Amino acid sequence: MFLLAWLLRETLRDPVPERLAPLVAATAPHDLARTARVTGLPPDALLALRDRLHRAERPLVWSGLGVLLGPHGLLGWWLTLALQDALGGLGRPGGWRWQPGLVDVPAWARRLRLRAHDGVTAPIDGWPAILGTLPAATLPADVLRDDPDRLRALIVVGGDPRLALPDAAAAERALRRLDLLVCLDVRPSATAELAHALLPAATWLERDASGVHTGNQRPVPHLRLDRAVIPPVGEAREDLAILADLAPGPGGWLLRRLAAAGTTPLVRALAAHAGVPWREVTSPRGALGALDATPPAARPAVPAWCDALAALPDPEPDGLRLVTSVRPIGAMNHWLGGDDAPRDARIHPDDWPHPPGDALLVGPAGAVRVRAVPDPTLARGTVVVPFGGRGGHPNAVVGATAGALEPFTGQPVSNGARVTLRPTEGG
Repeated sequence: MFLLAWLLRETLRDPVPERLAPLVAATAPHDLARTARVTGLPPDALLALRDRLHRAERPLVWSGLGVLLGPHGLLGWWLTLALQDALGGLGRPGGWRWQPGLVDVPAWARRLRLRAHDGVTAPIDGWPAILGTLPAATLPADVLRDDPDRLRALIVVGGDPRLALPDAAAAERALRRLDLLVCLDVRPSATAELAHALLPAATWLERDASGVHTGNQRPVPHLRLDRAVIPPVGEAREDLAILADLAPGPGGWLLRRLAAAGTTPLVRALAAHAGVPWREVTSPRGALGALDATPPAARPAVPAWCDALAALPDPEPDGLRLVTSVRPIGAMNHWLGGDDAPRDARIHPDDWPHPPGDALLVGPAGAVRVRAVPDPTLARGTVVVPFGGRGGHPNAVVGATAGALEPFTGQPVSNGARVTLRPTEGG
């Protein structure tokens, strides 16, 4: 993130567009000397990277889990967008394509008067709800508090909070305390082992589906209806039909109507609103729209984020830092496999003067068994433990208190969490 801040500082040269002007002051503290000190990269390497980026005909800057799982994930993602904007790469070929999709979901949200912040806050630490959702990391504390209004029932759709939530021990205690825990899934999970009911959900081959909400993530606007290949097997049903039976009152009535109608009428209505032929929507290619030649200008200079960036302190240099933004194929999610075998914990030989072997990864919330593997290609001061599977799951050691969560979103901080790696007895 500090690297992104410096690159943005170096890119904001006169004349700076008015909408980017507040970023000049926000990035001012992130000079070359500080960036080299914090990142550990030589000044010559930083300058070479800057020059290469500025010389590029179609510069592209991208970030993902590595930044988002860090202690300032939102600021890092925002800096990525702001830097791409400053380089002139928003809405242009080779950069970030700026298109709302054939079905403009944000416009529909505004039409339905849905607001990002509606005044609802979490009972723990007052985290604000975003589009009606609260940070999942606060769930265990809500369940475990001594209050008659605590969370008592939970329906989990295709998730595994027992493993995915930080502080796995607290998450398991909370799940066991619930009066009712229901899981909808395509296969058993660690959370389902604690559930009062596990309801089989239809797989992606057993139901009609349309990626309406991802239509703006393609190079061009797109809408397609994918038909089920086979009917649901056994007692499996679509998620919406199961939720309709679980929901009482008016909400249940609406869900039952939607479940009875199925996916097709809804997609047909959206296609009519978008003005695309139904035969194209149901074709293998799907319906394609046209890109807007003049996409709207971004407004990245969010005051609260600018203030946070300007006041950002240097990270503490000592200690071992955890990196979890590695998701190996076959153990990425519980339904893709993974087992109880300890995960490999890769670490630089200077930080692990021992042969490969069993070890304990210890963090603020506990410890898990891992297999330490020296790797000279890693940066010193880091230990890499892949996310996924059950054995050696890194979230078990990550804390869930307010100080251990990303300050704007409540996202658990796994990349950058301070940990230690200890040889086990005889290891």
